[in-house]
Amino acid sequence: MPAQPTPPRISGYDFIQPLGTGATASVYRYHQRVPSRDVAIKVSSATLDPRAAARFRNEANYMAELSAHPYILSIHDTGVTSTGLGYIVLEYAPGGSYKELIRKRPLTADQMLDLGIKLCSALFTA
Repeated sequence: MPAQPTPPRISGYDFIQPLGTGATASVYRYHQRVPSRDVAIKVSSATLDPRAAARFRNEANYMAELSAHPYILSIHDTGVTSTGLGYIVLEYAPGGSYKELIRKRPLTADQMLDLGIKLCSALFTA
């Protein structure tokens, strides 16, 4: 797993912990001050040039359109940090990823079928 970058300071949010790092972004758990809630914030790995900024905005807009679906995380906010990194504020899923959950405890056939139906529903919406 790549080294975790330093989480940025984002006005109105307090850093709690890193959640994961990918090729183009890292995800962190923050506490949003108002309203008071934990959120996940996806932060770009690199400063956004105009093209990258447009892609980041498009991703946020697309995700916001889909977020009415019960199995797709809601988008709360987007922005750019003082250092030029783009970010998207998402609903925090405290259970972690399915990958982590399955490592801890394999799903039964019924649970896997239920999960598959929910994921297919989300993919169909997307």
